[in-house]
Amino acid sequence: KLSVIRSSELMLGVYLGISPVYWLPGVPVFILALVKLGIFFGLLVLVWVPRIASNRIVCPPGAFGWIYLIVLLAFSFAGFFQSEVSAILRHSQEILTGFVAMWTGYLLSRSGADVGRIASITFITLLPAATLTLLAGVLSWPSWVNPFLGAPFTISNTGLGGLRTGWSVAFALIFAFSILS
Repeated sequence: KLSVIRSSELMLGVYLGISPVYWLPGVPVFILALVKLGIFFGLLVLVWVPRIASNRIVCPPGAFGWIYLIVLLAFSFAGFFQSEVSAILRHSQEILTGFVAMWTGYLLSRSGADVGRIASITFITLLPAATLTLLAGVLSWPSWVNPFLGAPFTISNTGLGGLRTGWSVAFALIFAFSILS
């Protein structure tokens, strides 16, 4: 059981660390997406399957539980009327994936996982991408062009994310996860 918990800590930490990374130079976008999905579904198998089999699924209480999901979807609802179906589906998938990732972290913490270790793994995983972004902003190196937006948007403007929000999603994940610890 301990090795499953440690493996799950590692997988969740790496997933949270790479989840805001949508492109890497020289790596096809779909390959990176497949790696992230593979880690996510592997984590679900390790954490959720035993709990479903033994009927031990517990929803996080209060603001991290169903209330969070309902409020987030309610605030997104107005934007759904202004979007194409593909954008609605992508946004809904991102909300649900984030919710399930946080719920998985909650289940792990209830199983004795070290939340501080998960946060450390997340930080270590995110550090190279954040360092490259800072180097690009300060030294103008590297000057990789964001494949989603094209020139003039480089890593210094967008980080390794898909849009100009840079690291806001990553920091939001880390902040939310640190509250659990």
